[in-house]
Amino acid sequence: MGISQTPNPDLRIPNPEVLIQKIPEYREPEIRAFLEAAFALIPPDKKIRSGDKVLVKPNFLSAKPAESAVTTHPLVILETCKLLLDLGARVTIGDSPSRGSAQMACGKIGVLDPAKKLGIEIVNFAKPATVEVKDPIRYRKLELAQEALGFERVINLAKFKTHDLFLLTLAVKNMFGCVVGKRKPLYHLEAEHNLKSFAELMLEIYRYFSPVLSVIDAVVAMEGNGPNNGDPRKLGAMLASTDAVALDRVAGELVNFPFDYNLMASLGTERGVGQGNLDRIKISGADLAGLRVKDFKLSHSGPPASGKITPVAKWIIGDWATWKPVFDHNQCTRCGACIEICPAKVLSFAPEPNPSSKYKQRVEIKRKHCIHCFCCQEVCPEGAIKSERSWLARKLLG
Repeated sequence: MGISQTPNPDLRIPNPEVLIQKIPEYREPEIRAFLEAAFALIPPDKKIRSGDKVLVKPNFLSAKPAESAVTTHPLVILETCKLLLDLGARVTIGDSPSRGSAQMACGKIGVLDPAKKLGIEIVNFAKPATVEVKDPIRYRKLELAQEALGFERVINLAKFKTHDLFLLTLAVKNMFGCVVGKRKPLYHLEAEHNLKSFAELMLEIYRYFSPVLSVIDAVVAMEGNGPNNGDPRKLGAMLASTDAVALDRVAGELVNFPFDYNLMASLGTERGVGQGNLDRIKISGADLAGLRVKDFKLSHSGPPASGKITPVAKWIIGDWATWKPVFDHNQCTRCGACIEICPAKVLSFAPEPNPSSKYKQRVEIKRKHCIHCFCCQEVCPEGAIKSERSWLARKLLG
């Protein structure tokens, strides 16, 4: 029997506010001041009360050091928790990393011991539970982590990073971490090439949990081969809103990300989950124009997940125009993480054809059955997988 939830079918605030502040470095006074201003955005009926059970949901994709920009910065996490404790809340930090555990990620970035001293529980999302959604966008049932359920309030702490499938992963997608790790690739398999359907899943999960506040850590973001192996890039900003769709739209503006490429903002607006129209969003704090950067590097030039062709044209000419995972066999250490996570099971070890290689095997891919979900690229610890298109596709489609 599923757990029922009845979200508001239209969560849009008429004119949501997005707070943005220039924060050049991770320093406690500036981070604390920003978070206090961000908490003031929470409407009276959703304020954190003494005794509330509050889930703090950071981005713990994998256990890498804070300077790699893979995770939400530890200072952002800890200052959020301290602020909640000051309000009398009972605080839990939770996530489902692609590899390892939430505890391992916390240990790597230096959150584990301070959290224990503060009496904060750290939970790894591992047990699946089926929930039923009334008035759904598309998905009437969601398979979420049991450990993520039952909280009075949720605080969503995202990291500004690039992503092969969506080009950027921001606040809305951060809530996908409330799905048990092994279930995530199966959702990719179910969606296959229907990126809109997969984006609607992200929106459905976000809407189900309805965080009272979403924050994006963009002091040091990630560009290039994200979300696990890109390059740290200082954007010097933090953003917050009670509307994650509006937040994603404004965050995208920092790097001149086109609205029609920003599926969480554009589709979220269309589906009534939030407000992504920039002229309907109140931006407070710093001047957005003064924080924009012109040379931010995405994982590829887009649009998200495909070339500029129609489905009919793609059926006629085949799969040559899509972005595909490409393996650097010299950089690959043959750990098998990509094989383990691949939802379509198109990756496997095969004999190494290069006699000068120190390995006896290499990863091979059955291109015909690849669904281009880039789960392999996301979990690769060495950054040995990147997205590429054929030479002809680059020439014809840009």
